[in-house]
Amino acid sequence: MPERNLSIPEYLNLLKQGNQRWKTGNSTNWLSTPADDLVEAQTPYAVIIACADSRVVPEFIFDSVLGELFVIRIAGNIVTPEVVASIEFAVDALGIKLVIVLGHQNCGAVTGKLNSVRQETPAPTPNMSQMFDQIQLAPKDQDLFEHIKANTNHQATEIFKLSSLLVEANKDEHFAVLSAYYKLDEKEVIFFP
Repeated sequence: MPERNLSIPEYLNLLKQGNQRWKTGNSTNWLSTPADDLVEAQTPYAVIIACADSRVVPEFIFDSVLGELFVIRIAGNIVTPEVVASIEFAVDALGIKLVIVLGHQNCGAVTGKLNSVRQETPAPTPNMSQMFDQIQLAPKDQDLFEHIKANTNHQATEIFKLSSLLVEANKDEHFAVLSAYYKLDEKEVIFFP
């Protein structure tokens, strides 16, 4: 487990190093931390809001051991009040200073909304319609990557619209909310500026 008093660039570097190990096939065993060590407390260093897609497992992508990441998974990595409440808990109770909204290649939720818009057809269910309403697309005639990037960046800003606690946390130079994109085919994470 990393130290708890690292800077945002140092924590971000841990994620990048872990992704490099994953990408090159040099992963450590993320289950190597004995679960007994985590019974009394957890000390994750980053919140990862990832899609529910079964191919996007942050603990693998960042080659992390049990207890290092506070992971929230939801289709389209959308930010709902429940997701924001989980982030608030992680920041307030666990002292986490780094939040990553992680989009990914071939996201089915973004693709579903894009197809619905392009074909001018409604979502298949009322619940999916509500999800589509929360997904932000790029301007027309962009490729899927640009739509996923637009949604990921949008979700990162939505966090602050739903939480005064996180607005206050963001005033601290040692706190950051970033967006990123996971390339399934290359096993690489790109962090957006």
